[in-house]
Amino acid sequence: MGSSEGPIFARRLAGAAAWQWVALVVGVAVLVVALVARLGSEPKTVAKVNGTSITLSQYRHWLGVAAIATHSAETSLPNFAPDPPKYTRCVSFLRNSDASKGSAASLINECKGIETTDAEDVMQMLISGQWILDQGKREGIVIGPATVASQLAKSLKTAFPKGNGEAQMMHATGENAADLSYQEQVSLTASQLESRHVKTPTATAISSYYSANSSDFKGETLAQATPTIQATLSGPQTEAYLEKIEKYWKPFTSCATGYAVVYYCKSI
Repeated sequence: MGSSEGPIFARRLAGAAAWQWVALVVGVAVLVVALVARLGSEPKTVAKVNGTSITLSQYRHWLGVAAIATHSAETSLPNFAPDPPKYTRCVSFLRNSDASKGSAASLINECKGIETTDAEDVMQMLISGQWILDQGKREGIVIGPATVASQLAKSLKTAFPKGNGEAQMMHATGENAADLSYQEQVSLTASQLESRHVKTPTATAISSYYSANSSDFKGETLAQATPTIQATLSGPQTEAYLEKIEKYWKPFTSCATGYAVVYYCKSI
């Protein structure tokens, strides 16, 4: 299990949407059953982690958030979740996009691909987030609502120094207040787990790495490059600990047929 996006799991991934702050397993993650093949009534629960249910409603909500995040990075992609089975709205959006002028069949396939990719991301995020919270409980980490609210307010103030940061974040991402609090709780829990299990590189080690790899940090001072260097040097420790979390919680994780993501859960 490796990561090219930055191994420090307490940080939100650089360049990613705010809801993608944790990824425990990096590699090929595919749905066991294609989403487009789902028939009949859908389950009310798409996954369970140690008895905690991830509902279809939660899943659909985060699909919408994922679509907004994808669109913010690539405006030629829709800012809404694709609409199976005919994908009428998605096809219409792509047809009006400068990037997509293919046939109806090719546009439908593109919509299916977008849906599958976003679905994988959402299932990974929801499952791995619950793993972090459960591991925190297992290690006796308690983060109360007041702490979450205080840290979230600080984060939003940093991101949006002017005006109502919470409102601006929700408008930009499609998230609600509960989503922001949930992410902050997972982030804080991850940070405490990290502090327990990942040794911080020494100033000497960071300085030596900076000097030896100066060409990688053109225009950056040592202080500016330090977070990246810390992530790089701590990578092996972080990955080793994340593998332990995955190994421990995976047997307690199950997904409904059509929602099972390889490496994350078994299909039920």
